[in-house]
Amino acid sequence: MKKVLLFLLAVILYGCGDEERIANTRNEVEPIELDGKLVDINSNLQAFSWEFFSQVYRGKSAGDNVIVSPISLGMNLGMLLNGLSGSSKQELLKVMHLQGHDTNDIDLFFKKMMEGIQRTDKQTTFSSANSFWFDEKYSLLKDFSSIIKNNYGAEVGGVDFADSKTKDIINTWCARHTNQRIPQVINETNPEMLFYLINAIYFDSTWEKPFEKGDSESFTYENGTQDKIIMMKKSGNWFFTEMDSYMVCSMPYTNGSFSMLLILPKVGYNVQDVIAQLEVEDLLQNRMYKTDVHIWMPEFQCTYPINDIYAKLRDMNPGFVLDANEMEMFDETVKGNVFIAQKNYIKVDERGTKAAAITYTGMDSSAPPAFERKYVEMHLDHPFLYSIIETSTNCPLFIGYHGN
Repeated sequence: MKKVLLFLLAVILYGCGDEERIANTRNEVEPIELDGKLVDINSNLQAFSWEFFSQVYRGKSAGDNVIVSPISLGMNLGMLLNGLSGSSKQELLKVMHLQGHDTNDIDLFFKKMMEGIQRTDKQTTFSSANSFWFDEKYSLLKDFSSIIKNNYGAEVGGVDFADSKTKDIINTWCARHTNQRIPQVINETNPEMLFYLINAIYFDSTWEKPFEKGDSESFTYENGTQDKIIMMKKSGNWFFTEMDSYMVCSMPYTNGSFSMLLILPKVGYNVQDVIAQLEVEDLLQNRMYKTDVHIWMPEFQCTYPINDIYAKLRDMNPGFVLDANEMEMFDETVKGNVFIAQKNYIKVDERGTKAAAITYTGMDSSAPPAFERKYVEMHLDHPFLYSIIETSTNCPLFIGYHGN
């Protein structure tokens, strides 16, 4: 009898363990919960994200496709805010639509977002890393160093910018944290450099339902010329909405925690018209409805550098100037020129999406360096916009334009 009881106990325990193992393999959505001031910060940063994309798009060269990472830029600027004071800090808050918010709340927002994004979908790879590389001749203020370490997980270290190995060290860090998609940020060592403040993100996810290889169809490029390309295609029941000049479909990845918004101008309108009329509220799932959609879209790949973010932020707020006298990173006043830049990569195919971004703020003591059923039908056969979002907060990770 004793042996039978032990056997039954073993079966029960094994069964419980098996159920637990099954539960652990379920890819259940874990929504990111924001409350109080963090809800307002999230909403305001979404407005900033699309305004920033609009500035980049307006400044693009003919024939360029565009991709930006608002979340990468936001985290970089969030860290930078902790090293600023006076009007430099207040004007940057204004640029980001965050005037009146305390940096402690902004730090908490980015910390919660990064922790939440990395656990909400077990089948999606999302990583975020931060670092601060500074001239080893200087000493950092402990407050600045501890804040970016504790809230942003930043690696902090002094380096010799006159040593050519420093370039390789920083580029290797960038390559490692973007899965080799962005292998180089610094072209050459600059002994006048004072610091680099860097954020890196990497995203890799598969579609909830993969595309099928479609037929050869015409795609009308930005300049009006046409070419035959192979379109991907699929049908499903997805969130959708349409306005006078455009339609929007939310294309989910894996468990739906992430989605790509596809924003297609209607006949008679172009991307410029859509950007001018686009309301961020139209991109919220609670403003969309589920319907059957048939999608045709091209595979595409894009690498896009933005070398003049500082200038674009000043275009968004002419009062924004980063004054070296208002930088509170070092235990002594430093003088120099500040630049902000970003490099982005995306590849979209039948399987899913891989995307990466590096945002870096730097300062040197000379001139800034140059950097390089009944279905709704959506035929993405002409230039369109897209955005990869985290769906519980609608936070945009990437925003892009494809037309070339």
